[in-house]
Amino acid sequence: KKFTVKGVSSGLRIGTASLSSYKSELFLYLSGPLMNIICAVLCLLLPSAYTDFKTAFFALNLATALSNLLPIEGYDGYGALRCIFLSRGNTRASDVILPRLSFFTLLFLTICSLYLIDRFGEGYWIFFLFSVSLIKKLNSALKKAKNEI
Repeated sequence: KKFTVKGVSSGLRIGTASLSSYKSELFLYLSGPLMNIICAVLCLLLPSAYTDFKTAFFALNLATALSNLLPIEGYDGYGALRCIFLSRGNTRASDVILPRLSFFTLLFLTICSLYLIDRFGEGYWIFFLFSVSLIKKLNSALKKAKNEI
């Protein structure tokens, strides 16, 4: 099968329309975070002379893997959950539960970023990122509700 690669602002996106099954699509979604986890584990094998580099590289790869696995629409975790639900024939969970889970995850992360700002005076960029995503999600939900009326 051929993959279509499209450039997006946050990296490359591989079109999944040409994949043959949900299993192969799930593998595609999990391969990036899995590679980050493998890189994090491999960096632990570096000699102790590189302690600062090793710690930073480990933390960066682990944080990237975990953030990509969040169940937020557009992230790998959302796509992986969608594949799991659809492969089991559960379209209701894919169409109803996942968007709500995505919304509440964004809401939770926005509130957590407000805590970071209040407690440490840091986290403005995190708040901006999550609040813009939350506003976009609310806007699309309102447009969808308006079209249904």
